[in-house]
Amino acid sequence: PIDLIPRSIFEPSYIKDYYTLPIQSHYVVQSLNLPNLAHSDSAKLRVLSKLMSNCFLHREIREIGGAYGSGCVFNENGVASFFSYRDPNNLNTLDAYNRAVDWVVNSAENIKDQDVTEAILSIFTRMDQPTTPENKGLF
Repeated sequence: PIDLIPRSIFEPSYIKDYYTLPIQSHYVVQSLNLPNLAHSDSAKLRVLSKLMSNCFLHREIREIGGAYGSGCVFNENGVASFFSYRDPNNLNTLDAYNRAVDWVVNSAENIKDQDVTEAILSIFTRMDQPTTPENKGLF
């Protein structure tokens, strides 16, 4: 139902920082450099980030792993960031981030048109929000 982006776009260049802290829940982030907003695939990547958030990461990290929240965001500079917060299973979460890419590549036929529509509407909803009075001078 959707035209997917080749897996080669997700090939990482590794800069790893992992800090072990004596706490029971964590904030876990993994970022990838992807094409920026000017690239022709940026709209697809933004939709893809919502699909991974809603259809895979929520289930794997929040429902199964017990984190308070998780998702994937793609910004205009071409940085895609997987995130979780208040996460008791940080190593499993890092594994889920990698499996999210595999899920997209290997399960494209399982992505429903309704999921794509909801992802697109979610993106437009964020883009088309009214500016609050306190933010009028900021943007």
